[in-house]
Amino acid sequence: MEIPRLFQDEDGGFDFDEAAVDQALVDEAWRLWHGEVAHAREVLERTDLDAVVDVHGDPSEVRDIVVHMIEEYARHCGHLDLLRECIDGRTGQ
Repeated sequence: MEIPRLFQDEDGGFDFDEAAVDQALVDEAWRLWHGEVAHAREVLERTDLDAVVDVHGDPSEVRDIVVHMIEEYARHCGHLDLLRECIDGRTGQ
């Protein structure tokens, strides 16, 4: 099943050049994120972690995809922490 990619621009890239300080944009981003999390949880509930699935033409174990997502979340949380440090000046403990 092909799932459309969110935020992909007309050139096939994933730039966020249109980001702006806009509460409606923030609210929409949270709504989309919550929807994606709900979808992922629904899929994982009915999927064997050892199953092999097609990801853009390449076979991948579901377990590897889940581990990759955890790594990506950790990386992005690290980026957010750096941004927060720039805003409030407080460093890690």
